[in-house]
This record gives sequence, C-alpha cells and structure tokens, in this order.
Amino acid sequence: MTNLDDIDAILGLGRGAFDHIPKYCREAAIEAIAHVRRMEEQQLFRPGVYYVALTDLSGATASSLTLGAELNKRRVEAFITACVESLGISEPTSYAHFLKVVGDAGLFLFSSFTDLYQWWEATQIVSPFVV
Repeated sequence: MTNLDDIDAILGLGRGAFDHIPKYCREAAIEAIAHVRRMEEQQLFRPGVYYVALTDLSGATASSLTLGAELNKRRVEAFITACVESLGISEPTSYAHFLKVVGDAGLFLFSSFTDLYQWWEATQIVSPFVV
C-alpha cells in the first residue's frame, strides 16, 4: 500500500485528506492516485486538473445475496464492460482513461469535464444500471 503521508505530501494535502474514502476501497484509490502521478512523471499525459470518476454498481452487495456468486460476478463484469465501452461511444476530445476495477466499481480519469459528462450520457445508452 502507498503511504498516506507520502500521498498527502505529494499532493500538498493535510493529514486525513483521504478519510472520506471508504476503507474498503481506500487502498485502491490511493494506488490509482499514485499511478496517475507516475504517468505524469513519465509524461504520458500533461500535469493539470483531472476529473476522477468512480462509477459504482448500485445494490451489488444486496443483489449478490439473491443472485449467488457466479451470476453476481457476471453482472459486475457486464457493468464494468458497459462503462468501458461507453468511452468509445462518447468519443472524448481530450484525455480519458479507464484506470482499474475497484470491487464492483470502475475508476476513470478525464482531463475534460465535458468528456466526463458525455461519457456519463453514453453510459445511459449502453447500460440502464449506470447512474
């Protein structure tokens, strides 16, 4: 796991800046932030303001009790696939990147709010359970 103090120092944030992130996905979110910083250092994209979107499959935990493990796994995979496919449909004009799966959610990075919004609109067409 990435050290919280290191991330706080890199981003110039105070202690506890990540306390609002649920504990079950905090490590993954912090690792994603560190990944983005490494990509900046490697000049894979320019430093600047980015929009991070965590899109979560609503009710996945409760549904898993009814659906069972295998069907629930396929449901989560279909959700993540729909979210990623929506990137192509939305045709971003700037930088848009799927970072990783975080449990039953997908973590995305956008360099333009317009692209994020157009991606969200595309998810509504591709998948009825993306909110």
